Amino acid sequence: MPADSDVHPQDERTLCYAYRPGDEKSAQVDKEAIPTLLGEGVHIWVDISEPSEDDTRWLGEVFGFHELALVDLLNNSVRPKQESYEDVLFTVLNAVNLNEGEDQLDTINLNAFLTEQFIVSTHCKPLRTIRDTFSSMVRKRDPLSRGTGYIYYKLLDGVVNRYLDITDEVDEHLTELEHEIFEAPTPQIQEKIFNEKRRLAYLRRSITPKRDALRDLFTMISHKLGRKSEYSLEMCWTMSCASQMISNPTVS
Repeated sequence: MPADSDVHPQDERTLCYAYRPGDEKSAQVDKEAIPTLLGEGVHIWVDISEPSEDDTRWLGEVFGFHELALVDLLNNSVRPKQESYEDVLFTVLNAVNLNEGEDQLDTINLNAFLTEQFIVSTHCKPLRTIRDTFSSMVRKRDPLSRGTGYIYYKLLDGVVNRYLDITDEVDEHLTELEHEIFEAPTPQIQEKIFNEKRRLAYLRRSITPKRDALRDLFTMISHKLGRKSEYSLEMCWTMSCASQMISNPTVS
């Protein structure tokens, strides 16, 4: 499969990439080619923005996803979770909303189906972690060539990093409010502190499922790919560090 170096993921609602071992890098492919590529054992990443009922029907027919999981793709209010359907790991994660003019904590669900052969991701609005991961496939070392688990990790890493950025912002804002209490107290300070603590509590609730998803992926890679493989060791070490970071937030 030839490499495709002129991809603009922000212009597409559905994007499909495939990587065959031995190729230089992944190639963007047509949606219609996915069933054939699945039969050939090629590594695949399918991403769908703003999924419709037609999209979920297609995913069910091509990938055989469970009906309950497909229903979740159309509901952005589904809470974060991780479930296993035979050999498919299905996760729902709340991602920070970085779209212009929108509240960062009006979160966007990043839904992902993961197996050794493919990863399918969906989201109701654009997500920076999706854009950045697609961009890395063009400009840097192709992450899909390292396996579908690595794509999953890259997406998860992007989601977690945005939360840590906001957590730092909240921490800084609380410090500023503490100074205001002693230097120029106003009746509004107590309300501001309450709002920041509420944001912090929401961040903690959102981060916990991401730690669990990292743990599940750690387990899947260790058991299915083997602890002795170079890929497995590298990925497990990286995810262990990330999980430890999430489990011990810097704010109290």
